[in-house]
Amino acid sequence: MNNYTIVDRSLATKWTRFFNHLIDLSAFYILILFIGLIIGIWHSLTNSELAYSLIQAMNNVNGLVDRVFTMILYAVFLFLQEWIFKGRSIGKFITGTKAVNETNKPLNTIDLLKRNLTRAVPFEAFSFLGNLGLHDKWSDTRVVKIKLFEENLKSRNEIEEIGQVVA
Repeated sequence: MNNYTIVDRSLATKWTRFFNHLIDLSAFYILILFIGLIIGIWHSLTNSELAYSLIQAMNNVNGLVDRVFTMILYAVFLFLQEWIFKGRSIGKFITGTKAVNETNKPLNTIDLLKRNLTRAVPFEAFSFLGNLGLHDKWSDTRVVKIKLFEENLKSRNEIEEIGQVVA
């Protein structure tokens, strides 16, 4: 059983991926609301001009600029999580999944940057109507169920050990 087969046999379902997305998106918007709340409290307590300028900028931003900026921030939010937690985000922790390289090589920073900056492509989420999302295709990564993935790795390793001469 090669690395491609192990990854393919361990893929998370589209529903699991959808729940990952909903959880991650909810966490992102909670973080944004929390930052806005902090800025509002900061302004209320200190009457800071900087805080007031930030509030005004957020209120007066163009709708298109707001959407593009939010997509980029979301991609960075997911990149940082997957970089810090080795292929996992809040949603992936909850659903027991992780992102891996399609050949089971360790994810590197370039893989994660490609994977997550691709999310800023408009309508990227609709790419899941096919087999894989653009952020999986373009970065050569996949999302796997961790338990199943580890079981498949263990089985492969046990099969490879059969017949080996013990020194």
